[in-house]
Amino acid sequence: MKLDKNKDPQHYGIGFKEIWDISPEDHSEGTVMHTMGWPSNGTISGSYFYHGENNQIYLGYVVPLDYQNPHISPFDEFQEWKQHKDIKNEILEKGTRVAYGARALIKRWLSVKTKNEFSWWINCW
Repeated sequence: MKLDKNKDPQHYGIGFKEIWDISPEDHSEGTVMHTMGWPSNGTISGSYFYHGENNQIYLGYVVPLDYQNPHISPFDEFQEWKQHKDIKNEILEKGTRVAYGARALIKRWLSVKTKNEFSWWINCW
């Protein structure tokens, strides 16, 4: 008997975020970068990198908590992600971290109906 057949149980993740001040010449308000995968080999993970207002950059990293490798450290994955040349050059070498945090997240699927009655699914963390 499969008690979970046709069910969609909740899924959880852990997310880390930081806010950095950078110099005006390195800032490009509105620039957005999303990534998936690296450095979490074999684990679905995702990140964001936004240039916000007031010469600030917002960055974050999310790892679902159903990963199979017991040696994965989501915090260490976030630190490794920040070492990527496209991020390290803008943030770690020129900026100052002004805020940080971590949070447990619930993954949800939202069904959206448009005027044409097409169904769209959005994966939200």
